[in-house]
Amino acid sequence: MEYCFAIVANDKIMELIREIFFEVLKLTKLSGRLQKVYLEASNKKEIGVYIFSVSKVSPPPEISSGSVDYIAFLDPVDDDSQEVISKLLRERGVIVFKKGSLDMTFFVDKMPSVVNVDEDRGVHDLIAILLKDITKLFAIKRELMYKILKTIIKDEDMDLIEAYRMVSKQ
Repeated sequence: MEYCFAIVANDKIMELIREIFFEVLKLTKLSGRLQKVYLEASNKKEIGVYIFSVSKVSPPPEISSGSVDYIAFLDPVDDDSQEVISKLLRERGVIVFKKGSLDMTFFVDKMPSVVNVDEDRGVHDLIAILLKDITKLFAIKRELMYKILKTIIKDEDMDLIEAYRMVSKQ
């Protein structure tokens, strides 16, 4: 099994997600690699994208066109950046984003599964969807993910735990 996530997020949010991901990897006895890659858009602007690769053996360090299974946009990006990021997504991959923040014309040829969250929802809801998808992918029980979240977050960010609770019930 090999799976690759791309996450567009700021460093603070990514630090939290990184801790959760690696805790999940420990439980599932899988190997993972997290790296930040910079992609150059057509306007010469660079966009940082976190790539999280998971496999039974050490995942390869290279990222190529069509190698990403799942993209989560936790931060907004401009059209030029969306275009370059869209090239990473494999055909029939998954895209998670806030409604109205993405131009789907860049992704339509990939025939993706689209998960869009209402514009008024916060980044916690996007992270919660990402975590729900991780629990499904790695066959982790919801209660175990709660335990991981409570261990890592403690009482600092109850909004994320509540968002995960709401999303995982759906």
